[in-house]
Amino acid sequence: MALINDKLDKISYKLPPVWKIPFYEFVGGKLKLAEFEKIVYGLSDLESIIGEDAYIELISFDFSDTHIYNDVIKLILEKILFEENDYNSKLFVLIGEFYQDDIKSKTKNAKNLPEAVLNIFECAHIDVKWRGVNNPACDVEFLNKIIYLERPVRGCLNVLPSSAVIIGYADNSYITLLMDDEGIVYISLQITDVIYRSGDLFKALTRLFLGLEYGELLCTATH
Repeated sequence: MALINDKLDKISYKLPPVWKIPFYEFVGGKLKLAEFEKIVYGLSDLESIIGEDAYIELISFDFSDTHIYNDVIKLILEKILFEENDYNSKLFVLIGEFYQDDIKSKTKNAKNLPEAVLNIFECAHIDVKWRGVNNPACDVEFLNKIIYLERPVRGCLNVLPSSAVIIGYADNSYITLLMDDEGIVYISLQITDVIYRSGDLFKALTRLFLGLEYGELLCTATH
């Protein structure tokens, strides 16, 4: 199932990549409102980049009121991260929609955390058509069930926790996504036999979509 969102706002600005990360982290629940507020006020040129209207709407929130959380996320996804022809922003809008869906009903019968994650994403395929130096985003396909690794395993796979299972693939199956029962995602590069400990799911997807380093290198083919 390819999920494509073609309702791109006609916004001409571009947030510097390093500025986008705290917005992504807030949408992913990694920053509290007070922490996010401090970051926003620390970005001195933010108003000139996102425009006066969006900036005033953002700073007008009472960040001491926890009930505004979803309203802030909506503003971020629709008016700050959603840039014209920005495929990274397009992907994170989709991810935000997944996270804000009825997660409780999709996870209540899950036997473990990886299964719960797949219930949320419903075997989704987040499709990225465009490749380029300035946008190294990888398409990701989530499975409809977890795949257990056979033990004993060979090569670099033996550095993974015994609870690690396969939850999806990226970049035409060149990259395998694994998750342990603590919710930590591992990125395995199939051809080169390299494995990274990439952090939680949102952080792992951020690393994939933004072309960041994949995380802590656990094993290479030479080890």
